Amino acid sequence: MDYEDAMRKARLFNKKMDAVDRMNGVSTPRECSLAEFIRTIMAAIESGIRIESWSSVAEAQAMIEELLDVCLEVQNDSMD
Repeated sequence: MDYEDAMRKARLFNKKMDAVDRMNGVSTPRECSLAEFIRTIMAAIESGIRIESWSSVAEAQAMIEELLDVCLEVQNDSMD
């Protein structure tokens, strides 16, 4: 699997898991505190290292991309 394909799958998986979390009444990473969001990312990285799973690492990277999007949204909102 190439990088682009791995990232596409990771982004789709993260969106799917966010929907499952919402159905179960759990906050998604975007809806929780910054510290909780970072802990979720760290857990995905740790999982990827422990079980040698590139998909877990890709999921963590997709979460970092989402975190950066959130930070940019907050920054842009504060400039308005």
